Amino acid sequence: MPDSLARDTGWAPPLSAGPIKPADMSENGVLLRLLDMAQCIERSDEDGAFVAFVDLLDRIQPCGTDLRTKTQCFAQALLKNIDWKTGHGSLHGALFESHADRFPPMKLAAGAAGTILGGLLERCDDAVLVDIGIGHGGRIAGLFRSLAGRGALPRALTVVGIDPCDGALAEAEATLSSLASGLGLPFRFLAMPSRVESLTAAQWDGFRSIGGRIFVNAVFSLHHVGGHGAKDAVLRNVKSLKPEALVIAEPSADFETDDLLRRLAHAWRFYGACFGILDRMDVSQEERTMARMFFGQEIMDVLGTPADRRGERFDTASRWLARLRDAGFQAHPDLRRASAGQPGGILGATLHDDHVGFDFAGQVMSAAICVR
Repeated sequence: MPDSLARDTGWAPPLSAGPIKPADMSENGVLLRLLDMAQCIERSDEDGAFVAFVDLLDRIQPCGTDLRTKTQCFAQALLKNIDWKTGHGSLHGALFESHADRFPPMKLAAGAAGTILGGLLERCDDAVLVDIGIGHGGRIAGLFRSLAGRGALPRALTVVGIDPCDGALAEAEATLSSLASGLGLPFRFLAMPSRVESLTAAQWDGFRSIGGRIFVNAVFSLHHVGGHGAKDAVLRNVKSLKPEALVIAEPSADFETDDLLRRLAHAWRFYGACFGILDRMDVSQEERTMARMFFGQEIMDVLGTPADRRGERFDTASRWLARLRDAGFQAHPDLRRASAGQPGGILGATLHDDHVGFDFAGQVMSAAICVR
């Protein structure tokens, strides 16, 4: 597939892949077969899709392990359009917890977001941190320790934790309250058990009434918001808080489209790069297997789940920036100071006025964004 495929809005798949011999099965050959499957699904030809699936698995047997593994992930994900009874839930959550701190696109973007946020919060008077998708509070705990280590804790901090899981919020409150007490940080925690897109106007008003300087943090959480302008509505609500800064970490790919063939093309390019990064990592076989399972779960969600049930609704970094501009945000002037010295490694790092982008083989994989 040409590198420009996912960026070419005029691209259309071939009507038929044509005969492909097993010896000829390159990545492009596999993609053509997957596109045949996707077209069968689009026209509700379930038998045709299944026949294409079985034929593809047969044809990839002579191929290398990596191409076979990737092909199986994508083919099984497409079949989920026909049978999607198993969900995108607890297994993926567990894999994320084990994977996020090691895989470079996630690790670097989250690390950059933490560095930026820490630089903005240091020695801040009466700060209010609204954390969207706080989970168990591990990232904020790490932020506390980093600020304390350089004697730069805020003078007082309120954390508003937004998360749909009551148990995670309770754990976050206990962890952060105990840590703040040990560090001598005046602290309070306000739990908001809800998805961010489900918050009411009264709840948003309540954030404004807390007082103090508001900062908003969202690390790998906003891409779960999707459908009918929900992301844009959330960003407008965040902007209504008049925050000192909004810090976001997100992967960069276009999975928000409802066009299955186009979503397949973007997923093939993005996750193909993920497999390429994994090949260059010095990790154990167990970690490699866990990573492949993680990718497989995401691919299954992206390609095989009905639109109203998809969890992985990535946007490109450029599209996030456009959404933020439309909501009234602009680049934060302190971004360059707060994010100085971002690491590279397997991925390249590029600092812009409003974000830090991390790329692999010329493709942006993730970004940390800071606006106000």
